[in-house]
Amino acid sequence: MQEEAQLIVKRVYAGSPAYEHGLNAGDEIVALDNMRVTKDFFNARMAEKKPGDLVNLTIFRFDDLSTLPIKLGDRRESTYRIVPVAAPTAVQRQIYANWLR
Repeated sequence: MQEEAQLIVKRVYAGSPAYEHGLNAGDEIVALDNMRVTKDFFNARMAEKKPGDLVNLTIFRFDDLSTLPIKLGDRRESTYRIVPVAAPTAVQRQIYANWLR
């Protein structure tokens, strides 16, 4: 997510290549393969990559500059389900009904 001019890592899933290579939530990504990044640039370059490609992320962590070599894994597709709760309140029923419209 880009906050002002910063690209801040919001979460890193345990077991992911980013996690295994040391990327942490709160890290600021400043470069990808030695090129300064913006959110759009980062997303565009990452979309060109394939599983097994090696990328070098330059990050700031607590004002310490580091470069992490990360071998990309498979892209994960997530499936989500919306299910009603067992005993919804009136507000929850209304939110659920409005969301399904």
